[in-house]
Amino acid sequence: MNQRTFRCSVMECGKTFNFKKHLKEHEKRHSDRRDFICEFCARAFRSSSNLIIHRRIHTGEKPLQCEFCGFTCRQKASLNWHMKKHDADSFYKFPCDICGQRFEKRDNLAAHKSRKHPAPRDTIPQETSTMDNACRAEAGHTETLAPEQKLPPTAPQEGKETLFPEYLDLSESVPEVSQQPVQAPGGTGISLVIVL
Repeated sequence: MNQRTFRCSVMECGKTFNFKKHLKEHEKRHSDRRDFICEFCARAFRSSSNLIIHRRIHTGEKPLQCEFCGFTCRQKASLNWHMKKHDADSFYKFPCDICGQRFEKRDNLAAHKSRKHPAPRDTIPQETSTMDNACRAEAGHTETLAPEQKLPPTAPQEGKETLFPEYLDLSESVPEVSQQPVQAPGGTGISLVIVL
């Protein structure tokens, strides 16, 4: 039995169809005709199936349901995307080492960890200790501290008031501070404090 085929009239396309109704549906894609209008919001669609799916937004209908967990949705594409979650071993390859939740991408895992499991603030990050070592070297101290080491507390000298906590006594490494008036271009005297 020889079946007749129908060819799209648009020259660049040339697709063939077994049924004339399929050809008519296809040819609507080449034109901007939108004959199917939503009665709720007046939005127009090219096909009745697109209108039916759209109308579910207004009615709240979710006819498609996941057979594993009962998740419901409006359209087949959403259900297909949802079903990937049940094949988590192959799709969600990046598990959180703290809570076990799995993620599709490494970036999503990193964002989850920063939101749900932030690092405790009482630990000193490596960058901070490196900066401390650089500052100490610039101030004339030759030894550097490992990240896990802390400066030992020293008792303030009697009769000497310090502006720093007791473990940051800088009086040994800083020479006497001098204040000298300096004449500014406007003739105003400015006190300049130089700390070496």
